[in-house]
Amino acid sequence: MVISRLLIQAMELSGACATRAVRCAIVACVAALCVAMPVAKAGSSDVYAEQQALFDATQRRPGDHEATARYVEASMRIGDVEAAIGALERLAFFDPSSPRIKYELGTLYARVGSHATAAAYYRAALASPGLDETIQRRIEAYLPDSVKQTQRGGWSGEFQAGARFQTNASLLPGSETIRAFGFDVAPLARPSGDWNVFGQARIGHDHDFGNQRADRFETRASLYATHQFRLSKYNVALGDVSLGPRLALAPDVLPGATIKPYLVGGTAFLGGRSYLGSLGAGVGLAFPIFGAASFEPGIEWRRVHVRDTVPFPGLGTLGSGDVYSAGAAFTLKITQAVTIETRGTYRRADADLNFQRYGQWRGDALVRFAFDPPFAGVARQWSVSPFAGTSLIRFNDPNPTVDPLVTRKDREFRGGVIFDTPLSASVGVSSVIEYQTNRSNLPNYRMSGWSFTTGPTARF
Repeated sequence: MVISRLLIQAMELSGACATRAVRCAIVACVAALCVAMPVAKAGSSDVYAEQQALFDATQRRPGDHEATARYVEASMRIGDVEAAIGALERLAFFDPSSPRIKYELGTLYARVGSHATAAAYYRAALASPGLDETIQRRIEAYLPDSVKQTQRGGWSGEFQAGARFQTNASLLPGSETIRAFGFDVAPLARPSGDWNVFGQARIGHDHDFGNQRADRFETRASLYATHQFRLSKYNVALGDVSLGPRLALAPDVLPGATIKPYLVGGTAFLGGRSYLGSLGAGVGLAFPIFGAASFEPGIEWRRVHVRDTVPFPGLGTLGSGDVYSAGAAFTLKITQAVTIETRGTYRRADADLNFQRYGQWRGDALVRFAFDPPFAGVARQWSVSPFAGTSLIRFNDPNPTVDPLVTRKDREFRGGVIFDTPLSASVGVSSVIEYQTNRSNLPNYRMSGWSFTTGPTARF
């Protein structure tokens, strides 16, 4: 029971999307878009009218700072970054010495992926007399990011270490009885809280092919490991690697759109023992939308080998087999301070035994609110990101070791908030508060619990 939940979580950490059910990919893509569409549509006609009126005002008075600022704000609310850039460019023509305008232009050009232009404006702002100290610190924090984006290839990485407390670290049900071979029996163990220390890393390398299409070969690796203070049999270690070329899809028709075929492999350890290994392949697409949004569908297949962890092989909840995934992510930057991220995924596991086969629908949404930190010496913005998600898992047939007459169906809910507090361009602190519950039709899999995670982060 615990092992099956850990495996599902491990596969969610390791994977993107899949191959067998293309129709499921379409449904998942539509689901992701539907989550974000109400935000994009709300009040859009009024904002467009306001934008047009302000545009007319800027045409009549090109040097009017206030009208231009309001026009830029209205354009950003509807995601028209190009219009905002055009307005600021006109303002810069009438006021070429303003470091604030150069900083804003650098920020907007970075958003649409024109990092060379962004870096040029950042440098121009730094060289301008009368530069505000707060803006200077922000430029010094973000300029290295734009410079790195203009370089051909190179390494990048994000790291975090810290501590985590879980009120139900064993992921066990709190019920008085569980089901075994169709009978209600007393559970062998109860839910137990525990601390762990953890470390995680995401490392990437890009090799630029040096052509005019900006094609490159991407290698990505992620590692995650925990060490429990008391429940050492729940120590988890995960590793995943993917590699493949990212190619411009149709640069003349769809500028910025890319396609990435890739190979992928992963492994997981539980309690210090090898638990599963996987190999597979997939393809992902990325479509930028007006510089303020992106749409990323994809499919993936993996062959997963699960080591049996019960006395009688083949009786575990999950087994070896093929796993197919299909899904899409949609990101919408509403303003400089508010970003919405959504993802919808369908996963199908075809194990060797029918009662180990399952289908899973999953949806997640996050809203990131960025704000200036309370300390003048911190350049990067902090953020608070509430998130929520749900999953529905249905198995094909009853597991005879649990209940030969009841087919397992789980409904999971999760929610929480992420606090990201950078302290410098490369170092910060990240914290997460999360609640998770599973409402299964079998008592063995009903659980709930809180977790609290915090620790320093670093990136290069």
